[in-house]
Amino acid sequence: HNAIWIEDRGPGPDVAYDWGRFDFDQEDFIPRFVRGEMLYWMARSDPQSMIDAYVRYNRTVKIQELRLTPDQRVRLRDYVEWHALPENRHYRYDYFLDNCSTRVRDALDLALGGLLREAWEGERSRRTWRDMVREVTEVAFGEYLALDILMGPRTDRTVTAWEEAFIPMDLRDRIREVTVPGPDGAPRPLVISEEVYFQADRPDVEGRSRAFLPFVLLLSILLGGGAVLMARAAIGGRRRLRWGVATVAGAWGLVSGILGALMLFMWLFTEHHFAHRNLNLLQLSPLGLALAVLVPLQVLKESPGGAALRLAGAAVLLSLIGALLAPLPWVAQSSALAIALSLPLHLGVWWSLRMLYSPASPG
Repeated sequence: HNAIWIEDRGPGPDVAYDWGRFDFDQEDFIPRFVRGEMLYWMARSDPQSMIDAYVRYNRTVKIQELRLTPDQRVRLRDYVEWHALPENRHYRYDYFLDNCSTRVRDALDLALGGLLREAWEGERSRRTWRDMVREVTEVAFGEYLALDILMGPRTDRTVTAWEEAFIPMDLRDRIREVTVPGPDGAPRPLVISEEVYFQADRPDVEGRSRAFLPFVLLLSILLGGGAVLMARAAIGGRRRLRWGVATVAGAWGLVSGILGALMLFMWLFTEHHFAHRNLNLLQLSPLGLALAVLVPLQVLKESPGGAALRLAGAAVLLSLIGALLAPLPWVAQSSALAIALSLPLHLGVWWSLRMLYSPASPG
C-alpha cells in the first residue's frame, strides 16, 4: 500500500491521501467483487494514525520526501483534494491497471507535468504481470498457487516501467531513480530523503519468487502414484484400499472441478479480464465435479467404472493437449505450475481407476 503525505508547514494539519479504501458492508460489494466491478475510494486521513495502524500490523513503513517546486506542490494538493470530494472519490478498481498504487503514480505524474509517464512508458521490463504477482505472494503458497492458476494469458505479457508501478514497492524504487531540474537547471534526484520509519520483523518479499514448481510436481506425483499403489494393493486382496483410491480421485475431482468452474465463470461472466481465455481450463476442468460424484458411488456399489474411467481418460487427454499448446507462441501462457499439479494426478487417477473398475478387472 502507499499514500501521499502532504505536510502543511502553516496552521493547517498534515493530511495523507490514499486510494485503497473499500468496505465489505458496501452495497452490492460481494456481487461487484464477483463480477470484477469493485468500487474503491480515496480518503483523507491523519498521517500518523495511518502509520501507527501499519506498525500494529507489523508492516514495514518507508517515507520518501520529494523535491517538488511550489507550483508542483499546489498542483498536487489541488488534484488530491478534488479526488477527496464525495462526488469524485470512488473509482472502478482494477488489480493491475487502476489501484491504490497507480493512482499515486498518476497524481505524482500530473504534478510533475507528465515526467514519469514520459520516462517510464517506453521502458520495457523483463518481468510479466505474472512474475510480479508471484514475487509478492511467494510467502503464501496457497494464494500463490491459486492466483497462478486463475490468471490467463494476458498476465504473461511483459510490462513497461510505467505499468510496474501497480506494485507500491516498485513505484517506490522507480521514484528513487527519477531526476528533476534544480534551480540552476542541473538534474537533481526527485527523492530528497528516504526514512525507514518502521522495519517489520518478518522477511521482505520484494523482487523474489520461490521455485514452487518442483514441490508442486513432487506432490502431484506422490498423490497420483499413491492412488495407483492403493489400487494395486486393493486388487491383491486389501479391498478397503478402494476407498483410498476413491478419496484421492474424488478429492482431486472436487478441487479441479471447482477451479475449472471458477475459471470458466470468470471468463464468460465477469470483467476479470486478466482471467479470460485461460488455458489452464484444459488442466482443471469442470468435468472433475462429475468425477468427484461418480467414483465414490462406484466404490460403494462395487460396479464397473466405465463412466468414471472415460471421464478420467478425458481429463488426461485434455491435460496433455494443454501441455502441448502452452509453449506455442500464439498461446503464450505460462501454465507450467498448473501442468505440474494436474497431469501426474490425472494420470494416477485414470490408471488406478482402470486397474480397479475396468470390466476386465477382477476387483
